[in-house]
Amino acid sequence: MLKHYYASNMRLVVMGGYPLDYLQKQVVKIFSDVRSKDPLGCYNWEQRNESPMKPYGMPLAESSLRRIFYVAPVRDRHSLCVTWQIPPQIENWRAKPCDYLAHLIGHEGKGSLLACLKSKSWASGLSAGVGDDGEGNSTAYALFTVTVQLSEEGVEHWKEVVSELYRYIGMLRHGCSQEAGGLPQWIYEELRSIYEVAHRYADEEPPEDFVVDLVEEMSPCFNTPPARLLDASGL
Repeated sequence: MLKHYYASNMRLVVMGGYPLDYLQKQVVKIFSDVRSKDPLGCYNWEQRNESPMKPYGMPLAESSLRRIFYVAPVRDRHSLCVTWQIPPQIENWRAKPCDYLAHLIGHEGKGSLLACLKSKSWASGLSAGVGDDGEGNSTAYALFTVTVQLSEEGVEHWKEVVSELYRYIGMLRHGCSQEAGGLPQWIYEELRSIYEVAHRYADEEPPEDFVVDLVEEMSPCFNTPPARLLDASGL
């Protein structure tokens, strides 16, 4: 049971208001008994790691796709969720293509999918994207989900809502084609500027949240360069 429980599979972040020498002594005292699979000094940050789950491919078989599930809501609200399984997006942390698509699909301005649905009184809100947890974005797959907050009338026309969604995605696919010249570069640059401003002026995290976020970013399967550990997710 403990065969995978060794040092090179782990990451540790310590934050405290004590001298660095004292913190180092405490870390050595508490964690020195954790066994190491590799010879001392053989691991380095440039070493790339592959998830053992990657060779198995997508988790959902073809027979499990194109399914409709009806769930009775606990609250007085109606949501329509459309989910696609796609290749893992962890390695795309620099370009963040799913953030670009999520921005386009979830746009709320004139000519957007939501504006179309609102004009027909079918929806009041819409969001899209890949989750940031292990279920939504893992080393083996990712789940891209579009969630539409439906009105009472929208519930009756949910099939038409799905049709409008796929029509909008079809328009985006056409925009990605070489004949159409690809999607506008200025949208990507605008998103990058927004992310930079949000990162620069973000509120300071509580220490207990900061160390958790940082140690997750240090996960071996993320292969994040040391210089980008503090901003890879946000920029």
